[in-house]
Amino acid sequence: MDDALVPGGRAPSGFHEVRIRRVDPAKHDTAYVFYVRDTRTKEVVHEIAGSNMYGFDQILDEEAAAHWDPSSAWVAIRDRTTKHGSTLSLLRITPGSDATEIAIPDYQARALAVVGVDTIRITSHSHVTRWAGSRLHIKFTFDTHSSVGPNVFQFDVVLSVGDRDSAASLVSLVKVKEGFGGLD
Repeated sequence: MDDALVPGGRAPSGFHEVRIRRVDPAKHDTAYVFYVRDTRTKEVVHEIAGSNMYGFDQILDEEAAAHWDPSSAWVAIRDRTTKHGSTLSLLRITPGSDATEIAIPDYQARALAVVGVDTIRITSHSHVTRWAGSRLHIKFTFDTHSSVGPNVFQFDVVLSVGDRDSAASLVSLVKVKEGFGGLD
């Protein structure tokens, strides 16, 4: 398989989907891209380069995920960046099947500041737990090394998305709060 629907990839409206494909199927190498496709026209409306840290099959089976908001106007895409890390990309889908990648506010730096450190030691994972209306809920887990030794922290992060005219103000950071417990 060289092209597949990402888990959670179909938009609630059914008009778009997030897929993953090998960059060069003839080589069966590890390089892959995520792309958003209009299901009606089969047109690719946006591509995001994968981290290519792991092979196509492993990423698809274990790490890749898409999380659509209820209106199908926003999608968060999760990728594995390292053996101990993952990242999120956030896309806004607009009428006419245009897609724009939107910068996510630096919730990681805010979380690090809360615990009084400035670097992540090894592990950093961001897991989307849910969309609640226009709010994206993320569980952010990371480890650090401080004067008392290694520590693992888990934060609840909430981003608010909107349809304002300025792309810079489309996403705002609502909450970064230390929390405990398992991932949702």
